[in-house]
Amino acid sequence: MKNENEKLTLKKMKKEFEIYLYAKENAKDTIKSYNTDINQFVNFLNRNYTSKTYIDDVDLRILEDYKLFLLEKVKNNKIKSKTKDRKIDSLKTLYKFLESRYGKENLGEKLVLNRTKKNGYNSETGEIANKIKFLTKAETKELLQKIRESNHIDKLRDYCIVLLMLSTGMRSCSAREARWDDIDFINKRLVVRNNKAQKTHIIPIKEELCHALASYCMATQNTSEIIFLSNKGKPISRTAFNNTIKRVLKYIGIDEQGLSSHIFRHSFVMSMLANKTEPEKIIRFTGHSSVAELEPYIHFNVDDLRDCLQDVA
Repeated sequence: MKNENEKLTLKKMKKEFEIYLYAKENAKDTIKSYNTDINQFVNFLNRNYTSKTYIDDVDLRILEDYKLFLLEKVKNNKIKSKTKDRKIDSLKTLYKFLESRYGKENLGEKLVLNRTKKNGYNSETGEIANKIKFLTKAETKELLQKIRESNHIDKLRDYCIVLLMLSTGMRSCSAREARWDDIDFINKRLVVRNNKAQKTHIIPIKEELCHALASYCMATQNTSEIIFLSNKGKPISRTAFNNTIKRVLKYIGIDEQGLSSHIFRHSFVMSMLANKTEPEKIIRFTGHSSVAELEPYIHFNVDDLRDCLQDVA
């Protein structure tokens, strides 16, 4: 532990925290998210508390003021509730670091966070404030067909990305991290990577997906370890990946603000539940830590599941 009497400038605090995150071997995207959140907090201080140049000068009152600032942004639809939660969590992590590294008071422990539940599900009332967005079987079929018929230079890659996520429930970060060595084409199995949690798991995959990936590899002469590349031959970035998803969804008239590749993960889970798949088996695919995380799906309005019932005997 460093000298607890040492005063940290906001600039030095940011750099020390970044080094700490890197040393803890956090995923690149995780470090980027933390940095973004802390930078925004410092910008808030610079705009509203210009005399505060040291983190030691920041008290709980200021942290509560920042929380109110975030709540106002949620109210005005400038950020989502879960984004607000993440930014507060980033502050709490920062203060844990300051406590362990410099012996500073952990103000983050005193910052109350009324966390937004996933998908707005209320276990007491059974209501869902923010309904889960997912594709019906017909929409899924149409989307894959539209991608195949498009003239886009990356249509083979795009088709494989969408088919992979729809048929496995994989997270976008795992799809971006996927490598050719992860695929067992003979036994039709795939190693799913989760660098954020620093773990992997193995799932079965369909022959249709194996054929699509093999065709993509042969057509593009992909020699990289990473499966999905940009048109410049580099691993596809998170921004480019998200833009790809938004672009292909427009093929079937879906152009809603805030939609992401998670719509494919939702579609996978909803389809599995509609086919009466046991939740314990579903999480073996999705990598959820427990069945409890499927609660928002299981309690979803039954009327919204009707379009998925075509495959149920």
